[in-house]
Amino acid sequence: MPKVFISYRQLNDTQRQRVRDFGDRIRACGVEVVLDQFYKDAHPGGPPEGWPKWSSDQAIHTEKVLIIGNEPWFLCFDGKENPGVGLGAACEAGMVRQRLYDQGGLNEIIRVAYFDKADVAGIPMGLKRYDRFHAVDHFADLIAWLGGTLPLVAAGTSPMTATATSSTITWPVRSAGFALDMANREVEFDFFAGTLCDPNSKRATLISAGSGPGKTRLVTEFHRYGAEVIGANRCCLIDFKSNGTTDYLLDCLANDLDGPFASRSEATLRSSLRKASEPLLLVIDTFERAPQDTRAFVEANILNDLRAAPAVRVLLAGQPKDFPDPAVNAWGSQAKRFDLANIPDPTPWIEWARRFGNVTEDMVRHIVAATRGVPNTTASLIENLGGYTRAEFNQMGIQ
Repeated sequence: MPKVFISYRQLNDTQRQRVRDFGDRIRACGVEVVLDQFYKDAHPGGPPEGWPKWSSDQAIHTEKVLIIGNEPWFLCFDGKENPGVGLGAACEAGMVRQRLYDQGGLNEIIRVAYFDKADVAGIPMGLKRYDRFHAVDHFADLIAWLGGTLPLVAAGTSPMTATATSSTITWPVRSAGFALDMANREVEFDFFAGTLCDPNSKRATLISAGSGPGKTRLVTEFHRYGAEVIGANRCCLIDFKSNGTTDYLLDCLANDLDGPFASRSEATLRSSLRKASEPLLLVIDTFERAPQDTRAFVEANILNDLRAAPAVRVLLAGQPKDFPDPAVNAWGSQAKRFDLANIPDPTPWIEWARRFGNVTEDMVRHIVAATRGVPNTTASLIENLGGYTRAEFNQMGIQ
């Protein structure tokens, strides 16, 4: 099997994920990919010789080296990066430079790949003479150079994006009989319900709210709807209120969902989500309680991979502080965020209170005026009144 080492600068989580996805797609073409992230998956304790020696050895000895080209990596190659910055890439770049020197300029083993054209605008003179591969446009040429084989995909489908498709997934019909047990959340519910029934919809619903606007109740109702339309065994509730670890997340997936999640493996989570052939709903609540490493894991392995996982739908809820913003994330086109507020207008509360029969409009108006429409308090008071009979109201002097 042909083998390639991927050398790159670790700039941020998004860029790391992008490189990982690229490596996954190359592996799918029958090429062994040596990548620090893949090694870490298989060896959680890291290399026994340490990362500096491991990375330099890969750059020296691996059959071929593929550089993820961008200005930060090129600075390391040219020796122009600030001291103490980008040390891993600088070590690998030094080995690459030596291998080029040993080849006398006849280079068949080292190439540059890039995600955006701007990334290679400042490519060093020592690499400029060799062909470069755009990660999407030139993917077939890259695989041919590596000695791999492109997978068979449907006509017109890019091998970079081949995965389960929405057209092969059976999507449910929207439930007309479901009664949302909340006031004035029809906009949020209509969007969420659409994600579970429309293969062309966005794939993530984000609910942000502080204390009081009814976030937890809304999440409960949405989860109940998901279980009704796609089945309880296709819905997973992950509430970080009492446990925010990645292991807990994997345990929830293994316990709630059928299929390949029983392995509780971080390494196989993304591939399992991508291969899902039936709709899946992941409900993630109290996101603010999760530690930073778990939050990063969710964004990198679930949210950032939504485009490649057509059967997956996500409901993510948490308080506003540090809540993910779709507008500034690569996965943002697949998500819509709702910021819940109080409901000071008594009209939707009056409509919602009709289910109790004995709660009058005047009662509702007084409650909403007193609570200022804070959903948790308002709903609780109306529900409490709903438990009394008309005769009991009369005895208490309530009209």
